Parts: sequence; structure tokens; C-alpha cells
Amino acid sequence: PGLTREGTEIALEISFGVSMKGGRYLFTGLIRDITRRKQAEESLRQAEERFTLFVHHAEDYAIIFKDESGRISHWNPGAERIFGFSEEEVVGQHASILFTPEDQEKDVPSQQMHRARVSGSANDERWHVRKDGSRFFASGALIWLPGENDRPGSFAKILRDITQRKRADGAIQ
Repeated sequence: PGLTREGTEIALEISFGVSMKGGRYLFTGLIRDITRRKQAEESLRQAEERFTLFVHHAEDYAIIFKDESGRISHWNPGAERIFGFSEEEVVGQHASILFTPEDQEKDVPSQQMHRARVSGSANDERWHVRKDGSRFFASGALIWLPGENDRPGSFAKILRDITQRKRADGAIQ
């Protein structure tokens, strides 16, 4: 840390170089104020921490991250509670395992990913399958997360079990 003329503490980046010219050593130095960069890094760290807490504690919502090909890369406790699979059981698996055989046959998982890539998200309400084979009705959204700096994109799926509402609606009709 350094101090400004006014006595405010700032973050500094200091670099030195040595070269030789005419048989003499030349020393050069560069001091740069990186306070804003450090503040931005801290803000990003705090935002990531809050996001991680949110994802971990959203127990009524399944939050599933998938790579560009549709393979599950992260699974929150809400997804574990709703689907019955532990994160260790599903990471690396294709997310199509969460769809009914009928939707798998119709290639619905790929169609959703395509819609999300094109429009940014794909909302839907449909039946899904738990680890034990039972079905539940869910409302959700698949969101496309474009990659940056030549990195591949990914998907985030957020869904909620609304089976009771679906059954109540059916009973009313």
C-alpha cells in the first residue's frame, strides 16, 4: 500500500527493470495505482461468494449447470432434493437423464438447448424423472451463458417442482 498526498491509502503495483547501456547499469521503475482494480476484484469476489451462497441455499429450486454439450457440471442441493441424485452421481452425465423417455425420444433436451442458444433462454413446463423413476411436473428455464475469451459457453437450468399445482389444476377441470 501507498499513501496519496492527502493521506489516502492506495494499492500500488511496483515493477523494476535493470539494463546495461554504455557499460553502466540503468535501473528503471514503474509505480502504478491499482486501487480501482483491487476494488473491482474485491467486488467480484464478494459477488461470487453471494452467488455461491444463493445457489447452495435455494432448496426449493433445482439449479443445474451444464456444459455446451449438455453434460451436467454442477448440481445444487435443491436439485438433489427434487431429483434424488447426489451431485457425484450426475456430474458428467448428460442432462437428458432427467427427462422422460418420451421427451428423450423426441430429442427435447437438444431442442431446448438450441432454443436457449438462439434466444438466450428456453422456458418450459413438463414432466421430469427422478432417480427412483417417479415423475414430477416442473416449471423451469434454461439459460444460455455465452463463453468469453474463446471459452465455450454453458447453460444454467433453474426449475421448480409444481406437481401439486398441476394436479390441483387437473382436479378443477
